[in-house]
Amino acid sequence: MNDNDRMAAEWDCQQLLNKMIHLLDNGRWDELAECFTEDAEFYRPSDPVNAVVGREAIHKAFSGRPPSITNHLLASCWFQNYTGTEMTAQSRILLMSGAASETRPAPANPKAFIGEFVDDFRKVDGKWLVARRKGRIDLSFGS
Repeated sequence: MNDNDRMAAEWDCQQLLNKMIHLLDNGRWDELAECFTEDAEFYRPSDPVNAVVGREAIHKAFSGRPPSITNHLLASCWFQNYTGTEMTAQSRILLMSGAASETRPAPANPKAFIGEFVDDFRKVDGKWLVARRKGRIDLSFGS
């Protein structure tokens, strides 16, 4: 394990985070679920205590959400604890949302949220996946 391996792992995991945000904001639940390990744990930012456990349950949790428009801004990813097969990232998130609409620009909800995701990655069959994602909301703006 050397610096080049660590930097390559960070790049792969950063790309996975970017992909997940894109899939989330575009309602592509099947592909989003595939970004998690089979036994993954997901803690919603709005419920950071109770885990949704397992890829199938995570898929069901996302696909069961009411239709909406979401835009997540992912920033300040900090990678730590690289072991060669595991790594952790802390990321800041800004979420803006609105009601489902075909019209663009659609009106935004008056609420915005700033929070954090802590992602634990695991390398499975040569591919980095999220084994645990824990979200939390730090600031809420609007009514």
